[in-house]
Amino acid sequence: MVELILLASGTAVATGVGAIPVMLLGDRAQAMVPLLLGIAGGVMAVASVMGLIIPALDRGTVTEVAAGILIGVGFLLLARRYLSHLPQDFSRAGGRTGLLVFLVLFVHSLPEGFAVGTAYQADPAQLGIFVVIAIAIQNIP
Repeated sequence: MVELILLASGTAVATGVGAIPVMLLGDRAQAMVPLLLGIAGGVMAVASVMGLIIPALDRGTVTEVAAGILIGVGFLLLARRYLSHLPQDFSRAGGRTGLLVFLVLFVHSLPEGFAVGTAYQADPAQLGIFVVIAIAIQNIP
């Protein structure tokens, strides 16, 4: 359990590492956003299929996997709908800013935690490490 928590913490560290280029490059970092988002999307697409969906299909039925995918999509759509009602200008949100940022990051990170925990439970030596690395890489941009 401790090993899993330490591995999963690496994904959070990667998020912090992703902020370094923005701090160093300042306004010039804006030009890199499309490239970095593309890299993150590509890594997560491959990680989702290779690290989660294919192993799920090896262990269960298509119906079970499809149900899981639909639940995940529904969760993200509900979260997006809820979060779209939050104030757009956080600088005017006063004392609620920290809470709002926390909620946004929590909703983003919760499915990643599910993925890491499930992959690690299925195969700690290979699949678990693969998913942690993939999520960490996509968290950098």
